[in-house]
Amino acid sequence: METTYPDFYHEEYDRDGLPIREGRWRVPQEPYAVAPKSRIVAALLFYFFGVYGAGNFYLHQTNRGAAKLVLCFVGLFAMVFRIEMAFVLMALLLWCIAEVFLVLFGAGGYDRDGRGVPLT
Repeated sequence: METTYPDFYHEEYDRDGLPIREGRWRVPQEPYAVAPKSRIVAALLFYFFGVYGAGNFYLHQTNRGAAKLVLCFVGLFAMVFRIEMAFVLMALLLWCIAEVFLVLFGAGGYDRDGRGVPLT
């Protein structure tokens, strides 16, 4: 019994319909069930460490977390060298406070993490 199936373009597929590629490792996307993240832990991370993007990294929102981390370092750099950019840190603090409420109420897409798993 053969486990590969050729198609019109002479590519081979396994029993699950996934292409078999020579020289590459096939890694399953997520073979096991993913544990849901906690809504309370996420809200606490946003409240205490939100300016560093900790809550976003916890929820697998890495682009938002990286943006907050960069804005935090820009604001701190400006504050150290006496550049009048306190509005950057103020905006970042308001962003974090807003995200605390969004996570607690599950609004604005904050009812799920970055992988689509609902928060508990």
